[in-house]
Amino acid sequence: MGTQQNHQITVCTSCKPKGTDCRPGFDLFQRLSAASAAAVAAIPEGFDVAGVTCIAGCDRPCTVIFHTSARSTYLSGDIGPDEDIWRP
Repeated sequence: MGTQQNHQITVCTSCKPKGTDCRPGFDLFQRLSAASAAAVAAIPEGFDVAGVTCIAGCDRPCTVIFHTSARSTYLSGDIGPDEDIWRP
């Protein structure tokens, strides 16, 4: 019997380019949450999309963390809310 691995994408929901009122981090979080809900049958149990109010990546919005219970954690910035973050 194997241990279930948890995978999570955490998006900074307050990320926004300096000097603007737009919040692309919140938009990205909403898009990922909707895509995850739509693909629930294809996503393994233990995978989650979460939003957090600050990841301290303000100079590089949108900032996203990908982490698992058994592997490394990755922090990425400068992700556009309309871009495909899964492309290599």
